[in-house]
Amino acid sequence: MTTARRTRFFFFLNPYADLAFTRCPKCEAKTKQRKLPLVIHIEPQTICVLNKTCRFCPACQLVIARQSEIEPMLLAMVDDERPVIEQGEYLAIGTLDRADWRSGQKEQRSPAEVIDRAWGFKDHWNFVVQGGWRPAHDSSPP
Repeated sequence: MTTARRTRFFFFLNPYADLAFTRCPKCEAKTKQRKLPLVIHIEPQTICVLNKTCRFCPACQLVIARQSEIEPMLLAMVDDERPVIEQGEYLAIGTLDRADWRSGQKEQRSPAEVIDRAWGFKDHWNFVVQGGWRPAHDSSPP
């Protein structure tokens, strides 16, 4: 018997070091800051949980995490002698409830148990920033 995976939130890994996304890229509402335990899978077989402050749009249920902040944290958590962790070698798969994260700090959990307790992301979104000034009637990219 297979059970349906529980999901919540959409996720966007912000690759732009100079953009904080204080407004939601989808609905333009102001984003809030929310500290979430992010569950991240690192190739080949590592599961990490980062208690990370992210941007969050309550209207869209969108979590926005900065790539430039996540990668150094992941590198510090990995035991082997990797010089760098790049996008594509890891995937944010969801979040943990705060109570599950706290109890996981007190006792060691297996990766399978962490994944079982995790809320998966509904989808991973990608936004491309098109900058520059142009007339309002011009819809072509710069």
